[in-house]
Amino acid sequence: MKLLNTLLLILSLVSCAQEKTDVQKLIDLTTDTERFEIMKSLMLIDILEVERDNFVDDYDSIVNKYYKDLEKYYKTNYTKEEIDKMLEFYNSPIGQKLAKDQRKLMQNALPPDFTLQQRIKNLKNEIYKKE
Repeated sequence: MKLLNTLLLILSLVSCAQEKTDVQKLIDLTTDTERFEIMKSLMLIDILEVERDNFVDDYDSIVNKYYKDLEKYYKTNYTKEEIDKMLEFYNSPIGQKLAKDQRKLMQNALPPDFTLQQRIKNLKNEIYKKE
């Protein structure tokens, strides 16, 4: 009986460990994970075949550390209730729209007139025209 209980306990612990925490779910919703994979693919183009495995291991290690640091940040700076509210928001249609728009901003997918550099250039041109 003890053996059976021990096995059940181990199986439940393994099962819990495999489930994503709320913080990990929040990171998935708010972080553009696809961008990291695209960057890795682009970098692999310039890497010699013999060095690729090591590069992929190093790159994945760096990205995983970033995610762990991000998870630690959320756990340190937000309560469970705040995490729950953020998850609720980012799972809503408006939260998903915001996350999508933030990804566009990070990828510079907005039209040129939305960029800060373009706005500054336009402002300088207006100033020079007045002089």
